[in-house]
Amino acid sequence: MTLIKTADAAEFLALVPRLAQCRPVRSVAVVPFDGSRTLGVLRVDLPEAGGDDGFAATLVGMVCKVREADAMAIVVYTDRPLAGTGPERGAIVHERLVRALERKAEACGLEIRETLCVASDGWGSYADAASPPVPNPLADLVDDDVVARLPVELRGPLGDQTAGVGLPRPDLAASERVDRALRSLTDAIGAVSGRPGRSRPRTATSPGSIRRRSRRCAPSTT
Repeated sequence: MTLIKTADAAEFLALVPRLAQCRPVRSVAVVPFDGSRTLGVLRVDLPEAGGDDGFAATLVGMVCKVREADAMAIVVYTDRPLAGTGPERGAIVHERLVRALERKAEACGLEIRETLCVASDGWGSYADAASPPVPNPLADLVDDDVVARLPVELRGPLGDQTAGVGLPRPDLAASERVDRALRSLTDAIGAVSGRPGRSRPRTATSPGSIRRRSRRCAPSTT
């Protein structure tokens, strides 16, 4: 077990992508806690406009399934500026979503440790009463000291959540090998189960048809 102490919100935000093993983009990251110890990161895409309560109920429900979790931190990653617009004017963007998460967490007995936002022009805390919100520099979140305290396997460069999800393009020879392997597997399954690997249409002379026909044609014993 590796213990990394963070002194403030900026250090905590520098650590979250390392815990998630990706650089979240347009995401909500929830960090469950057991006391002062983190239990990993749950990352989900930001929801579409509206439906905040349903989204919050689902996400907090997932945290409740984490054994020993008694608290959580919320981090919103957005490509919008920190200051909200329209109905959110004067507040941090996506504040309504965060408040919905807070209500659901409170109903489930989970303490809220942090509510933070990483936006396109800086970062801030939803607990900050400043209006309009003043973004802190994103440079605060590049903390080499925090990274240096991590295990070596967690120090490498990070892509966003889509990195590595694409499948490689196989060449023709590889495709043919896979095809042969699938055919062999199908034949092996058929041999074990006593059924042919490929489905065959039942004909009028199949055993089931013969048995049914013989019952219908049996001579009377009267």
